[in-house]
Amino acid sequence: WFVGVGSGFTGVASSVIIITGVAVTIGGILRVTDTTESTSSITGAVIVSGGVGIAKSLHVGGNVSVGGTLTYEDVTNQDVLGLSTFRSGVKFGVAGVGGTIDGVGNAIISGITTVGTALSLADNVRAKFGNAGDLEIYHTGSESHVQDKGTGGLIINGSVVTIKNA
Repeated sequence: WFVGVGSGFTGVASSVIIITGVAVTIGGILRVTDTTESTSSITGAVIVSGGVGIAKSLHVGGNVSVGGTLTYEDVTNQDVLGLSTFRSGVKFGVAGVGGTIDGVGNAIISGITTVGTALSLADNVRAKFGNAGDLEIYHTGSESHVQDKGTGGLIINGSVVTIKNA
């Protein structure tokens, strides 16, 4: 075991570990203390040139930046606290069920969508029904419209049908 400056060493095998720095603890757990911030994979207090395997939990007290693809296996338990930003959109679900939300906010949902207490559409925004969107319900700001643009008729059917004038 050597303590001191190692600048004069010669003939040291590459398997020998030389540790210098502000604070280092090796005793079952590696602890490196330094105030150097990392801004890339070649800066910071610890630089790892090979792969890293972590068998237990990982806690990061600062920001995390990933230069490549982030892949994780446990997609059933993604726990996001706060706001998530998806710059190119989001895809969720499996083929035929689920949906997408693109980068400008357009949402396409497959399957049954349940709206809790209200659905609000601005003036001149049309709720369209049918494969070709040929039944429309909308409000212009001064008039309300139910418009059928299909080839068949518009049928209003019920045990009691009442049309009232306000």
